[in-house]
Amino acid sequence: MHIGYPIPAGRIQANVLLDIFNLLNAQRPILVDERWASRNPKTPPPLRNPNYGKAVIRNGAIAARLGVRLSF
Repeated sequence: MHIGYPIPAGRIQANVLLDIFNLLNAQRPILVDERWASRNPKTPPPLRNPNYGKAVIRNGAIAARLGVRLSF
């Protein structure tokens, strides 16, 4: 979401800006652990991965940026 508010000041115009990223804070998984089992050389049967199917990386949380643009 982007919000701007112009403020005229004579020959210069200031524009206050607010940008909000990921407004709904939807932290969806980007990368999921797809390794079902791991093999340890000391144990013959493969060991099941307890993190199988869980998110490894998610997209970022809500963030905001505040700025000022000057036009003259």
